[in-house]
Amino acid sequence: MPNGPTEARRTMAALAAAAFGFAAPALGQPANPAFDYARRSAIVVAGTVEATGASLEPLLTATGSTAVIHVEHTYAGAEIAGDLAGQRATVILSRAGADLKPGSRAIFYGDPRFIGKTVTIADVGETPATEGFSTELSRGLHARLDAPLAARLAIAEVIFAGRVEQVRPVDRKPNEDAATEVGEHDPELRLAMVRVASSLRGAKTGQLVPVAFADSCDIMWCNSPKLRVGQNAVIIAHQPKDDEAAITRSAAPSLAIVKRARAVLVTAPFDVLTPAGVERVRVLLQAGETK
Repeated sequence: MPNGPTEARRTMAALAAAAFGFAAPALGQPANPAFDYARRSAIVVAGTVEATGASLEPLLTATGSTAVIHVEHTYAGAEIAGDLAGQRATVILSRAGADLKPGSRAIFYGDPRFIGKTVTIADVGETPATEGFSTELSRGLHARLDAPLAARLAIAEVIFAGRVEQVRPVDRKPNEDAATEVGEHDPELRLAMVRVASSLRGAKTGQLVPVAFADSCDIMWCNSPKLRVGQNAVIIAHQPKDDEAAITRSAAPSLAIVKRARAVLVTAPFDVLTPAGVERVRVLLQAGETK
């Protein structure tokens, strides 16, 4: 049976929700909704509801699940849609429009549906715009930013800070050029010899680690990290995988070359960070978010 304090907390939560124009939380709502919504959303804004059942977007019909808001603050998504503060936007609500009333202030979490003269946000959730959610909101925003890096740390065989001492083409066997089809998206693999200054996983201080990378500026490789002599960096590298199709359209020969050099591989933007990124990496590793 629920005890007195628990029932009191539920009553207070319902009263607070009603005061901000929200319905009481439904069963199954995340324990920390601001954190959960923020970590899953590309756009997060605070705003005041101007009208429900309304839409500014000509391609979106107004329904009971749409609302027009006046944006007061952009917490995330400025790199996608610009700073929306002071502008009006359409929101496709995560639940029925009856949960929000004109004049309600809320934080809206979602992804862009339309970006044109105005922005339309498809919400994953909304929370009242109260100071009590600021800590969880901040944690969620940081978790979203850290997610791509955490994913790379999770598969990394070696993680270290070091300096590039040499860059050269990968060595091929005499008959390998003829056996390897070079397609239009050839990665132009190079081998960087990187001296370990400090190790976070799988390497020893002072060790010279061969790191393979794609030197091509082809569209497939324009975001792949490039290493240059004298560069100081944090390296987050993995062993080549037999099923790593992103290496090249004819992956097997390139993978064989990398494996023969006993090299590790960097292919994604977060595989190489500036030296300032080492503390961010340490925090994620210590937090146990990666293996």
